[in-house]
Amino acid sequence: MYFFEVQKKFFTKACLLFLSFILLSVFVAQYDTLALDIFLTDVLQQNIPRIFDLFFSMFSLLGSAEITTFILIILAIQWLVKKNYLALLGLTLFPVISLIELAGKFFIHHSGPPVALYRGILHFNLPSQFIQTGYSYPSGHVTRTTFLIVIFLAFVYFGKYRRKKIVLFILALFLFIMLFSRIYLGEHWASDVLGGLLLGSSFGMLASIFTTPCLDRK
Repeated sequence: MYFFEVQKKFFTKACLLFLSFILLSVFVAQYDTLALDIFLTDVLQQNIPRIFDLFFSMFSLLGSAEITTFILIILAIQWLVKKNYLALLGLTLFPVISLIELAGKFFIHHSGPPVALYRGILHFNLPSQFIQTGYSYPSGHVTRTTFLIVIFLAFVYFGKYRRKKIVLFILALFLFIMLFSRIYLGEHWASDVLGGLLLGSSFGMLASIFTTPCLDRK
């Protein structure tokens, strides 16, 4: 009964988050957010020394489709070995959010930051980099990372782990830096990042509906 109540809360929150994503998407599509986006990017870039460029650039690699998919495969193999088939079902939502992200970049004509604002210093010719639509909403890095982090947060929070608070803090901090880095590096506008956060967290909550019952069998 405990996990049933948890799942109901997850579903409710997932619906509210996805509704927020839809409303934000409509707003971004209909109104010009450029002034606010430029202001927020400028505030970060003007107040953070360039010495941090490498540190933040590493998060571009960690949030790439290749790395996040690799982590997803490792997680899927682990749950397959443990016969947590219900948890595997939750991971099938990963390609769904990828399709929604691509749809946003096809249909919402929201141009990303100009090259002049770009501060990334790590360059890898990853296959995902060749899939470009010319538009940036929502952020794929943020969408994928948030999806995985929300699952991990739920799994750790409801699991029996030592130093649980420390692990939860590290996961939350990692996500925060990912959000921060996308704006600071000039990879995405703040509106793109917020859209990715809402999309990733909503589907992460849905996936957690399937992953948390597996903790009963630990």
